[in-house]
Amino acid sequence: MRAMREEAGMDTDTLLARLAAMEQELAALRAAHAAVAVPETGAEIAAGRHGVSGRQRGWSVMPRRASSRAGRLAVVSAMTLALAGSVAYASIPDGSGIIHGCYSRSQGTLRVVDTAVRRTSCRRGEVALAWNRQGPTGAAGLPGPAGPAGPRGDAGASGMTGPAGSTGPAGSTRPIGPVGPKGDTGPAGPVGPAGLKGDTGATGATGAVGALGPAGAVGPKGDTGPQGPVGPVGPVGAMGPQGPAGSVGATGATGATGPQGPAGVSGVQIVTSDDVLPLQSDGIHNEVVVDCPTGKQVIGGGYAIRSTSGGSTTYPTTGIQVNANEPVTSAGGGSGWGVQAEDTTSQCIPITRYAICANAS
Repeated sequence: MRAMREEAGMDTDTLLARLAAMEQELAALRAAHAAVAVPETGAEIAAGRHGVSGRQRGWSVMPRRASSRAGRLAVVSAMTLALAGSVAYASIPDGSGIIHGCYSRSQGTLRVVDTAVRRTSCRRGEVALAWNRQGPTGAAGLPGPAGPAGPRGDAGASGMTGPAGSTGPAGSTRPIGPVGPKGDTGPAGPVGPAGLKGDTGATGATGAVGALGPAGAVGPKGDTGPQGPVGPVGPVGAMGPQGPAGSVGATGATGATGPQGPAGVSGVQIVTSDDVLPLQSDGIHNEVVVDCPTGKQVIGGGYAIRSTSGGSTTYPTTGIQVNANEPVTSAGGGSGWGVQAEDTTSQCIPITRYAICANAS
């Protein structure tokens, strides 16, 4: 490519741009050819019937500018028909995949030629160029960084059992030594005289208890033994549950009349005293006593705090302080009921004190 650039007098960028433009126009011409009628024969194109020079079987990538729209259409038609002839008879690129062209220094045009039809293709004043449709293979890139370690694979299946190894050679046998000769039997000695009877030896120690033997078979049932003595009396047992109630017995005889009881209460009388509660702010704290009539004793008493207005009775619950509510014995021996209460809110609260009196026996 460098030799082609120096021969054509163009820099690399310009040459590559021209080649790219030429490839685009070649594609456009092929597309246009598909839309028009193909000439009758290639000979008509070679003879210049359609206004294209058949001497070189090529075309100009940069044709002269037409002066009118009709001229431009004629140029396009001529280029299309030229392409049709090329498609019918030309071989671009050639069998080696190389595209051949001629570059004119004076006009700055580049045209593609078919070397299969005519070997000497370029005219006077043109420079022959050749290039591949596909660039040469670039240098191999640098190896990329090592990828991360992959996950551990599953354990492989157990391999087949290998064949048994051959039996090793037998070891050398050591020789057995010779058997020695048997010695002669010595003569028997004479029998000695009988010895005296020895003393009785001491009793030996008791031997260890032997292991427990297996249980013997169950023997037959023995006879019943005599009655044993009576055992001691056992402790008293817990009380049992209560038994059911017995039937009602017959009514007993009437008992003797008992002594005369004390006389009952008689002559009950309620004595009342109406008043207004004294104000606490007045400092009057006297206990008011309701006395029973002479000869009667107090057996109870109390008070009632209520207010009646228009036939309606109300019972105040606030503003009242009760300090005493009790039976009282007067100095002369009489009895009555005493109540000591105060009004804490100046409401003029009425109070009724009462004593329950009865005859004294």
